[in-house]
Formats: sequence, C-alpha cells, structure tokens
Amino acid sequence: MWLRPIRYSGTFTAALLAALALAACDRRTAEEKGRDYAEDKLDFAQGAADTLKEKGKTLGQTAGHGVGDLVKGVGSGVKDAARPEVPTQAEPAALAAGVSVHHAQEGALDGDVRWIDTYVEFAKVFQGRLELLAFDAAGQELGRGVLTDALDLPAGSREQLSFRFSATVRFSHVTRYTLRFLAGPEVKVVEGLAGVSVSQFRQKGAAVTLYVSFASAWKGTLELRAFGADGAELGRSKKTAKLTQAADSAEFMDFTFDERARLERATRFELR
Repeated sequence: MWLRPIRYSGTFTAALLAALALAACDRRTAEEKGRDYAEDKLDFAQGAADTLKEKGKTLGQTAGHGVGDLVKGVGSGVKDAARPEVPTQAEPAALAAGVSVHHAQEGALDGDVRWIDTYVEFAKVFQGRLELLAFDAAGQELGRGVLTDALDLPAGSREQLSFRFSATVRFSHVTRYTLRFLAGPEVKVVEGLAGVSVSQFRQKGAAVTLYVSFASAWKGTLELRAFGADGAELGRSKKTAKLTQAADSAEFMDFTFDERARLERATRFELR
C-alpha cells in the first residue's frame, strides 16, 4: 500500500515556525505557565455558568441554578490557584509610618509585566512612595515592584495597590515580599523664581500637581523637571501657558510629562 506524502502549505509552515519561536522566547516556569493558562480559562467558566443559568430555565430554575453554581465553584477554585496569596510584610520604617498589609496576591501576567496586588491600610497621614521587594528562601533579592504613583493619603485610608514587576522575575521562586517606605521627592524652586514657593506635591502617572504661591506679581511660563537619585534628568513637563500672577496669589497647577518619563524613580523635582 502506497502512502501519500503529506504536503504542508506555506501558511501552515509559517504558523508552525511562529509557534516554535514564541515557545523558545517564553521564560516562564511550568508552574507560571499553568497559572496563566488557568487565568485565561476563568472567563470561559464564568460565561458557561451564566449561559447554563439562562438555558436552565427551560429545564427548571433549580436545575439551571445548580449547574451554574457548580461551574462557578470550579471557576473560583481555579482563580485561587491562578492568583495565590503571597506572604507580605511591611518593613520597620513603613510600620512606623502607619503602613500595614492586610492581604497580597499574585496578579495576572500583562505582556512583559507581572503584578502583585495588595490591600494596604494607612493608620497615619501618609505622603511618599512605596515599593515591594521580592526575596527567595536564601534571602536574595529577586526584584522590586514599582508603584507608579506617589501617595498623599489621610489617616485611616485603605487602598488597593498594584506593584509592577518585570516578567523576568520568577514569582514561583519568591518566598516573601517586603513593603518598603520611600520618602516623597524633594521639590525645589530655582533661584531665578524669586518670591515663588510650592507645596502639596501630588503625582499620578505622568502628571504632577503643585500648589504654587506668588509673593509678588509675576509674569512668564513655568516648567517642572524631574531628576533621579544619581542626578540624571528623567524628563521635563510641558510648559504652562504664559501666566500673569498678582502679588499674594496662589493656585494649583498641573504639569504633564511624557508618559515614557519614569517619574516613579524621581527623587527631586525643580520648578523653573
């Protein structure tokens, strides 16, 4: 009996090569791949539950509800496995600042970013930044999670905060996380702006808000520059429209940076 040779189309070959390339570039561990796969199936489980509830009405409300709850229960279990709770504690400086962690768990893989989602309480007024450090069983640091925004919160606040890690950090090797308190960045006014002062710094993403006071009449434009701990400039805001300020006046002003400026690394801002 003759066997007919299998002929692969160019489209199939290209798809196969693309799949092999993606597999070769995937640096996730088997455990992490399993979690991400399970996460992808959660929407399926939820959708199936909703559909079974709706279609179950034709068979009897009780039967439909029971099957729907069964699928939801399976989905809930998968979700707990896909996003496990992780041991997290605040370091002494953060505890002294009134910060405590009530809950933390792994978030989903988002492109080249991984997340740890936390529920944090602030017993005192808090101004500054937080970062999350990941350690293995030997105490070696594996990575640092970045919180994009600087915080300015009243006492008694409770916040859901997500810390961004590089996808190269192997969560499966992490045994503990530590929440670290970082003082807010210094904000200076350059010498050429006599009579101008700033306060109430707030930063969210690529936007910074300052309360700017003018002791004497002033005209001109303002610009804010961001600098890292090493003194390197991280970015410049867009200049304001031309201002005409009366003596003894003040207002909140917004300064917008390019979204690529890594403001979470800024330790100093200068108003020019």
